[in-house]
Parts: sequence; C-alpha cells; structure tokens
Amino acid sequence: MTKFRSNVAVQCGINPAIIAEYLWYLLMNETEGDDACNRHGHHWCRCSARMMTAEFPFLSIPMAKRAIKVLSDRG
Repeated sequence: MTKFRSNVAVQCGINPAIIAEYLWYLLMNETEGDDACNRHGHHWCRCSARMMTAEFPFLSIPMAKRAIKVLSDRG
C-alpha cells in the first residue's frame, strides 16, 4: 500500500502526493546527518524520475515528471 497525505492529494493530485511523500521520506530518513546533502541551509536529495518509477511501477516516467512539475509549480 502506498501512503500519501490527503491534503496534498486534494491540492495537487494523487500522483504528486505519492511523489511528495516519497521525496519527504528520502529527505528525512536517508539524508539525516549527512553534511553532503545539506547545501546553503537546505536539504537535498538526488532522485531521478526513473528511480521513482522503479519504486512505484504503476507510474510511468512522464507521469513522474508531471508530478514533479506540479509540485514545483505549487511550491
């Protein structure tokens, strides 16, 4: 089962909500304590659309890219 926040899904759609939750997980769990992922006071992680589709096989690469664009456009 895939978890996501319903308020993000209402504002952006289900696919962006799934991607947002995945990126949040990466930032909070996999970069914790890693100075290489902290630049200019912001946490960063590297994750391609292809990597996301490996994690979520029900998303295509264009679907993942659209989800990222929606999240980026909405801030």
